[in-house]
This record gives sequence, C-alpha cells and structure tokens, in this order.
Amino acid sequence: MADSVALWLFGVIHIDRLEKVTSELREYSGTFDALFIEYPEEDPSWTTYGRCLLKAPVFFFGLVFNSLLQMPLFVLLNRRMSPLFSVEMNAARRLSDERDVPLHRVDDHPLLIAAESPWPWIVANWALVAGLGVLWPRSLLTTAAVLLAAWLVASIPARYVPFLGSFLGAVVPWLAVGLGFWFGVLSLPVLAVFFLTFVVFVKRTLAERNRHMLERIEALSAEHGYERACLITGKAHLSGLIRLAGDTGVSIARSRASKWLQRSDDERTDPEPTDDGVFTHPDSREPLNSRTTSARTVAGLIDLVIVSVLALPVAVMGGAVSELVFGTIPLGLLVGAFSTPVLYGFVLEATFGRTIGKRLLGLVVVAADGSQCSTRSVAIRNLLRIVDFPLFYLIGFVAMALTRQRQRLGDLVAGTIITKTDS
Repeated sequence: MADSVALWLFGVIHIDRLEKVTSELREYSGTFDALFIEYPEEDPSWTTYGRCLLKAPVFFFGLVFNSLLQMPLFVLLNRRMSPLFSVEMNAARRLSDERDVPLHRVDDHPLLIAAESPWPWIVANWALVAGLGVLWPRSLLTTAAVLLAAWLVASIPARYVPFLGSFLGAVVPWLAVGLGFWFGVLSLPVLAVFFLTFVVFVKRTLAERNRHMLERIEALSAEHGYERACLITGKAHLSGLIRLAGDTGVSIARSRASKWLQRSDDERTDPEPTDDGVFTHPDSREPLNSRTTSARTVAGLIDLVIVSVLALPVAVMGGAVSELVFGTIPLGLLVGAFSTPVLYGFVLEATFGRTIGKRLLGLVVVAADGSQCSTRSVAIRNLLRIVDFPLFYLIGFVAMALTRQRQRLGDLVAGTIITKTDS
C-alpha cells in the first residue's frame, strides 16, 4: 500500500476539441496506476436540480444560462458528442479504455454544493430574488421561464437520445436567447445578476472543491495502492491544487496546462503555487500587485472620456454602412455607439496590453499567472463589458469587491487580472 501518490496534473479548457485534448493527454501521460477526473462522483439527479432550484434559485438560473451559452460551441467543436459530457471526461474514458486503467470521478460539483446550501446562502439567494422582483417583476418571471424551457428542451433529449440532443444543443440555446432579446422577454440586468451569482459561487467554492478532490485522491490511492496517477481538471484548479497538496499525502510531480484549440507544451516539473492576489511574471521575480481598484477607477474615467469622443464618428460610420446594407440608419448608429468601448479596449489591450487610461495610471492587463494575455482572453474580457457596464459598472464593481484579485466579471471569465507595472 502506497504512503503517498505522485500526481500529475493536466489542466484543460472545458469547451475544446476532443481529438486535440485526447492527443495531448496521450502524450503527457506515461504509465499510471489510475486516472482521476474533475467530474461529479455521481450523475446529478432531477431531485438534485430541484433542491438547487429551491435553495439557490439565482445560482441555479446562472448555471442554466452558462450551460445554454456553452452548449452550441461545444456541439460545433464536437459534433457527434452529447453536450452532457465534458471534453475531458470523454478523453479520459478513451485513455482509460486504451490503457486498461481505472478512472475515478472525484469532484464535488457546484451544483451538488448549492443543493446542500446552508441557510445564509439560501437567504441571500431569495433576497436577490425579492430585489429583482421589486425592480423588474415581469422580466424576472419571463427570463427565468425562457431559460428553464430552453435548458429542458436541450438537455432532456441529450440524456436519452444523444444524436437529437446534439442537434438541439446546437440550435435551441442561442435561438432562445436571440428570440428572447428580440421579443423583449429576456432582461439583460436579470441575466447579469444570475450569471454573476453563478461565477462568484463557483470562484468561492474552488478551494473547497480542490480540497475535496485531493482528499478523495488520497483516500482512493491508499485503498487501492496507487503510487502514480493523473488528475484531469479545469485549468482554474491547477494553482489551488498545487497550493493545497502540501497538506495531504498527495505529491504534485508535474503539471501541464492545455490551450484552447491549440496544442500546448506548457509543462512544469515540481510546480510551485502562486499566492492569491500577488502573481509573478515568468520572466521576472518582481511580484505583480492586483490591488488596483482606485487606479482602475481613474483609468476607467479617462477611457470613458476617450470612448465618448470616439463613439460619434464610429456611430456615424455604422449608420452609413447600415443604410447601404439594410436601408436603415438607426440600427447602425446604435451598433456603432455600443461597440466603441468594446473595440477600443480590445484593439489597445490586444496590441499593447493596456488602454490609454491604464497606461497613464501604470496598469496593465495580464493573465492570471502574470504572463502576457492571449488575444482570446482580451476579446472575452472586452465583450463582457456589456454585462459589467449596466448601472455605471455597478455589476463590475460588485464582482471586484467579492474577488481577491479585484476581477470584474469579464476578468473572471477570461482569466485575467489588472496589475501595476513600472515598465
């Protein structure tokens, strides 16, 4: 029986191409006694979903909205796969069958945690429901109804008829969201509160889930005598797992982080954890400080002035194009005006890592580990400005107040932080 298990970590993006992830996993993994995966130990039952809805309704609809956003992309990348199973789960099953090694699910999924919510979390969720009901009573009901209906239509067939589930998963979610906004039955503020609550809950439970996975790996390794194993998990878990492993009988031997749609050789031996709130750039030993709320506020005001100046000519250009293509000017004016802050932030941050306001305040956008941002991450954080911005960035400020690295919603999803820099 093994006293300690040497664990290799393989971090993935949950929405990716199966063949690419499987190929990377084959290359990375050597001879293992077992494979572990970040996946619920038992498939959630309808009763579990019902308990989650009753105890944490705002989180539940945030989870549903997140699923609807991801389903079509998942199906497009993996056309013959059911959207009920993640890419890493299918890749792990393949490797388990090929090499005849056991595969263990070890995750305590947020859905399961929310279904057993303590009373403070229940009170907070229903308080949010009450607040939304006072502000937007009709929109709250119609938004919840559309999300639930679309999710059931896409999910139930996927559970019992995978081929039909793949087709519906590619069509129903985005169609429901698009038509919902077109007919005014979906409310952006309500969706933003749902999604923000979901993201905050997931981030808050990361450490708890990491500890649970390590404890399960330690227990199963002791029970079966595993000496060398591989854990396949989302990239967001890697740093936390490395940090917590020292308190268990699990030794992290290697870690590898996959890239979205690209092959990656980002592999580290005996990886060291990073500290919450302070990150170190790989090419420098200087710590990067993410405590930048006041500086970001001033930088944001500077950028707002610049965007306001740019919005007029961009809106005029949009109106002209719209007149030529669609025969109407107002649509182009609106699209041009509202796309200006997104385009401004994307172009400058993708090129220089900062906007003009951030440059003047000595700030830069970086990946969560302190490395340079990818173009994809910059695109995501700027596209989600439309969710952070309502009520003068109120949602963004709430997210920053609730996260250790002062991340707004766009940063949380994109995996980025804003830090001070002297260069």
